Amino acid sequence: MLLALTLFEQGIRQLSSLSHAIGIPSDQETGVVKLFQCLSQSWGDRQMADPPPWSAVTDDCSPYEFSVAISPRGFELRMLAEAQSDPASPASYWEASMRLNQHLAESWGADLGRLNLIESLFTPTQPVWFAAMHGVVLWPLEAPLFKIYLNPAAQGCHLAARVVESALIRLGFGASWSLIETQLENDGVLQGFSLDLSSEARARIKIYVRFPAATPKRFCSAIETVDPKLAACAKRFIPSLFGQELDRLPRPPMVVYTLRSGSP
Repeated sequence: MLLALTLFEQGIRQLSSLSHAIGIPSDQETGVVKLFQCLSQSWGDRQMADPPPWSAVTDDCSPYEFSVAISPRGFELRMLAEAQSDPASPASYWEASMRLNQHLAESWGADLGRLNLIESLFTPTQPVWFAAMHGVVLWPLEAPLFKIYLNPAAQGCHLAARVVESALIRLGFGASWSLIETQLENDGVLQGFSLDLSSEARARIKIYVRFPAATPKRFCSAIETVDPKLAACAKRFIPSLFGQELDRLPRPPMVVYTLRSGSP
């Protein structure tokens, strides 16, 4: 029975199916499984039948999810995971995430240099909906690419903007804050902040801004600040997606602003 499995065992079954579907060679699948075992160490022994603790990763409170990115280059297998602890709380999950960071650095080559510069800003002191989550490209890269998601509202929603601005300054991207700040002046909400755990020159920072009551025009204007061509595409796409002109988008859209090292 499915409910008799542990979360790790169920994850392995899912990984096997995905690996077969996208053509991961059997000799490379072993490494993918080992990485999943590492990421699931704080909850992998839990039974599927057990009531799940609080989690922000999925709608059913599963602490992980797999996804496949499809592009002209081929398939890319990804995973999102949340390190957990008992009893569940933002503080205990944060501590579990920091332990996972160390394990990823020691065993898988994750670079914590940039995270160490901003970690104190995102340590949760409020009952936020998530403390930290880890994303990873499991395959086909020679070495996994890790990312950590942090919560701008970790010290309270009223301090989210100050937290993100301070993080950008510490990371050498202070000049980029003014662009982000303009999006917050007209109902934009800071939803997340992510950081590649890498020292490579192309390592990314991503800032996630949600627009709770956006009109199509407002959404497109948020895109246009950085990519006018993409905004023009969105203007054409939205009516075709919903089959009509809309006064307001039915779900709050999110715009992701990506910054790369070397181009603040």
